Amino acid sequence: MNEFFAKIGAWFKSKNLTTHTVWVGLLGFAVLYDSSSALRDQIATLFFGYPIIVTKIGMVCSNILIAAAIWAKISHSLSPAGIVATAQAIQASDNPQTQVEVNAADTSKQ
Repeated sequence: MNEFFAKIGAWFKSKNLTTHTVWVGLLGFAVLYDSSSALRDQIATLFFGYPIIVTKIGMVCSNILIAAAIWAKISHSLSPAGIVATAQAIQASDNPQTQVEVNAADTSKQ
């Protein structure tokens, strides 16, 4: 089994995949696994003699989806549109920053 995982690791290293590519692939698989009973049945059939593997795949997919949801909740956009949207949300809040606070936080003038 360890030889199998070593071969998979070597294959990934040879393909020059970025971390984002791997995470998008894992997230895509997790969403597909979570939403498709046919895929879950196919994996259960494939690993018929190893029910612990099927359980672990389900747990890993659940953890990936939870991590993605947390990341989406706490991350913020660094694109120009995201920065403007964040600034507009702050200005529209009940306690917007004053001009003095904005000037103190402006690092381009330092």
